[in-house]
Amino acid sequence: MSSEQSEELSRDEMRRRRLERLQRPNQLSVSGTQPSARTPSPSPSKGSQVTVTSPTSPLKDSLSSDILATPSSSVEPMELSSYDTPPTSLQSAPPHSLLSRVFRVYYTPVSVDEREIVELNSLRGNIENNGDTAFVDYSDLVSQLLMERLFLFHQATPTHDHASSKRKEMVSYLIESYNRLILEDRHIKDKTSLRGEVIFICKGMITSFLSSVLCGNFDTDSKDTNNSALMPHLLCHPSSCMPLDLLSELVLFCHNEEPSGETLKKVFSPVLSCLHETVKRYTPLTEGCLVPVSVLASLCEIKIANGSLRPICQLVVNNERWLPLGESSKSGRKFQNETFLGPFLSLSGFVEDSVEVKNHYLSESLSSAHEAHSLGMAIVQTLNASREEMFKVIHSLLRCTETRDSTLNYLSQLLIANSKKSQLLSDRRLVSTDGFMLNLLHIMQQLNNKVKTSTVDAQYVLRSDCRVPFTQETRLGCSEKQLEEWKRVKEISSKPVKFPTECFFMTAECHHLSVSPVIRRYKQGMRDIRQLSQMIEESRLLQRPVPDKAKERYQVMARWKSNWDSLVADREFLHQCSHYYSTCTQWMISLLSSDNDPSLPLPKTPPQTFAGLPEFFLEDMTDFYIFCSQFSPAVLDESSFIPVTVLTVLLLATPKYINNPYLTAKLAELIFLNTPGVQDYNHTLFDLFLSHPLSTSSLASSLMRLYIDCENMGGSNEFYDKFSVRYHLSVILRLLWENPEHRRTFLSESSNSRDGAPFVRFVNMLINDTTFLLDESLDTLKSIHETQEAMKDERGWASQPQSMQDSRLHQLAQDERQCRSYLTLATETLTTFHYLSKEIQQPFLRPEMVVRVSSMLNFNLQQLCGPKCSGLKVEEPEKYNFSPKTLLDLLTDIYLHLSDGDGLARAIVMDDRSYRKELFDQCIRILYNRGIKSKEAIERFQAFVQKVEAEAVVCMRQEIVISDVPDEFKDPIMDTLMNDPVQLPSGVIVDRPVIVRHLLNSSQDPFNRQRLTIDMLQPATELLGRINKWKADRGLI
Repeated sequence: MSSEQSEELSRDEMRRRRLERLQRPNQLSVSGTQPSARTPSPSPSKGSQVTVTSPTSPLKDSLSSDILATPSSSVEPMELSSYDTPPTSLQSAPPHSLLSRVFRVYYTPVSVDEREIVELNSLRGNIENNGDTAFVDYSDLVSQLLMERLFLFHQATPTHDHASSKRKEMVSYLIESYNRLILEDRHIKDKTSLRGEVIFICKGMITSFLSSVLCGNFDTDSKDTNNSALMPHLLCHPSSCMPLDLLSELVLFCHNEEPSGETLKKVFSPVLSCLHETVKRYTPLTEGCLVPVSVLASLCEIKIANGSLRPICQLVVNNERWLPLGESSKSGRKFQNETFLGPFLSLSGFVEDSVEVKNHYLSESLSSAHEAHSLGMAIVQTLNASREEMFKVIHSLLRCTETRDSTLNYLSQLLIANSKKSQLLSDRRLVSTDGFMLNLLHIMQQLNNKVKTSTVDAQYVLRSDCRVPFTQETRLGCSEKQLEEWKRVKEISSKPVKFPTECFFMTAECHHLSVSPVIRRYKQGMRDIRQLSQMIEESRLLQRPVPDKAKERYQVMARWKSNWDSLVADREFLHQCSHYYSTCTQWMISLLSSDNDPSLPLPKTPPQTFAGLPEFFLEDMTDFYIFCSQFSPAVLDESSFIPVTVLTVLLLATPKYINNPYLTAKLAELIFLNTPGVQDYNHTLFDLFLSHPLSTSSLASSLMRLYIDCENMGGSNEFYDKFSVRYHLSVILRLLWENPEHRRTFLSESSNSRDGAPFVRFVNMLINDTTFLLDESLDTLKSIHETQEAMKDERGWASQPQSMQDSRLHQLAQDERQCRSYLTLATETLTTFHYLSKEIQQPFLRPEMVVRVSSMLNFNLQQLCGPKCSGLKVEEPEKYNFSPKTLLDLLTDIYLHLSDGDGLARAIVMDDRSYRKELFDQCIRILYNRGIKSKEAIERFQAFVQKVEAEAVVCMRQEIVISDVPDEFKDPIMDTLMNDPVQLPSGVIVDRPVIVRHLLNSSQDPFNRQRLTIDMLQPATELLGRINKWKADRGLI
């Protein structure tokens, strides 16, 4: 037998005798794996944060230079303010004294305070009996010391759960010893000295024994495998928490202990389970609610080797709750509740998601808006901290090569499970809460911030292997059939999708399922508040008490608004979203122009990568900036808005790139909401639209075309929707007209004199809208006048049944709202008509247009100045935006703008429905008496009226001459003499102005309902020649 074998046998013999001495007096029978003095420890590895040598190895080996050069922990240890600073003469003190202070034991005569320290009789006897051979090295000494000290915990009287209780005591003891060891280490200047070497050994041994205790190797009979003895030290106050460097060393030790990972699983699976259950009970108002998330983040960030291997991350994704199969994959709410990370992402500040938050907001102690704001800010601060910690968790899972794919799969399944959240009427019980989705959004935004859009594969939407399939989404510029054809024909790379691409599109989907729903709910809540206000106001109008339920509901909604303002209108949250949408918009522009410097016109056919995008890419961006413009304009800055400006102008100029006309109208609404007068906070954003080179050459033309196209938007409420859209367009066009560069675009458009030209169609729509809106507005004013007059007759009003009074008052409130809306639209439309006709007359005087212009002017002049105009007198007319002087001034100005030539005068005379000389005379008297116009302007108007009268005499003479006109010379629609006959594809011959006027509003042949365009009209030359001869014979030419 060699000398080395003899030495090894002597060591084993010493350990056998030591265990016998430890167990004999305590009569302990330790079940499970007996903790051996030869405590296993991780072998040194390059890059590890901690390395512990075997206690049985020679001291000179365990303290070799490469081990002593262990890199410092990446986590700062926690300080223990309650522990006294060791004496300054520590470096000259013997190691036994150091061990006594650290482990609170004594086994040799030492000069330490013996209060609250334990005598180790077995170790003391061993040293007394064996002298220098009692331990091989300091590792052996510390191993013997800790083993005897831990066995002493089992001497106490057994309790209901004796093993579990003692395990917690042992864990507490080891952690406290480690804390004392840290303070000792801070006073060692030379880490290579004997004291430094002993401290290094102690750290490793504490970690080793802590692992053994947590694995249950010191338990006699413990059935509690779900609770971890570490939890009290992970969730406690920082002053008594487990040091993070010890936690890190414990993870690394457990990982290196067994390659299979069983030790790691035994120690930390209970920790993960406890964290999972603990965080479920917390809300943002719970003290310490951030601790479980912070602990999980700290665990996941622990790494070894070159930093790519993170043991706890592997343990997390292997957890049985990570991504359970079955129903959880179908329901977003079950996914939130049943997956491992679900509760960590569920911390929510919305009153709908948390009873505690709701009770705080509805509490009577919350008596002021300032207190509600402070509460909201406190919640937001907590949520932001929690989101940052969860970002660390997800980021660590993605950084770990072994868990990256599982993490991406989890995120994609989460989004798929919540796909119904984008629906307008989704069942909130089946989808994740708003708070959950916003927490996830913060993480995805942080991840996406590191993605360069140049690395994003634009063909991702055409692939069939997307993690988040967009199969149910409407596409921007193509049908589902076209998309499938593109996928079939186009050669798409078979290479695996890279992380930047997946991250980019998953972030887009996350915005679609989080930001868009909360914006919709916020707007709906604001509408509910307005309706409650109107109902309360109506009750007061009815002179009746406001219902208690309405008052209570209004108060609840006011608290709701305060809660949502703090979460949804939070400036930091909106800034993050704005940054994302701006980046996404710039990426969409790159799809339209490869050099990122687009110019107009764009190709007629959109790129497949753009047309194939889900519609929500553009709609969500537009909705977000509309929301900010309405409720939080301060977050909009010029730098983030420039890409939005460019894309808006490009798509308005190329409307065929977007299938949905409502989406195009939203782009116009975005411009409108940032116009001066609507948005007074910041005019810089509208200036971007005014000054951008693409805008100056195309925006006015684009908006006029949109004004025409929105006539047929395809929705169930398209007739009323178009007025809102056109009001937005009218306001924008008025402001563009005031800009010289944009005015040149108007003049250029108006110079196109062909039949059916865009500007002519635009003028036609102006006439249609002005006629309808003024007619509806003035009729509603008459109804309001009648009700107000009836209410003035107190006796007659009182004689009416109460039900009739209520009905008329309800109708009055409805009429007032409608009148205010219609008059606002009518005035803006008439204003557009006014400034255009001042400088552009020719389109208004075209044969197919001038008749309609004169009819509109005459009818509304009769409404304002005719015998029934007294019915328009209402109380507080400004309440309805009704200014009869302004309307009359605009109407008479338009007469004057178009008075040159005989076209308008003749058309006025031909208007049998509204024209009477007495009407114009009455108008002149009103202009004089009310001082509406200057004397010179009134004299010009009088001269025009005289011109009309002269034209009336001429027309009367002509009517006598043409009274015997042949039927074949008459227009079959208007029954008037044709001046420019044309033949339709159906064979019918009509007058060109008449059919062109019809085609401005319809694309069907009036005789057979077939499709008809102006290009299909064929001049009836032979008939025109006969008509001209007939007219010449009678002196009409």
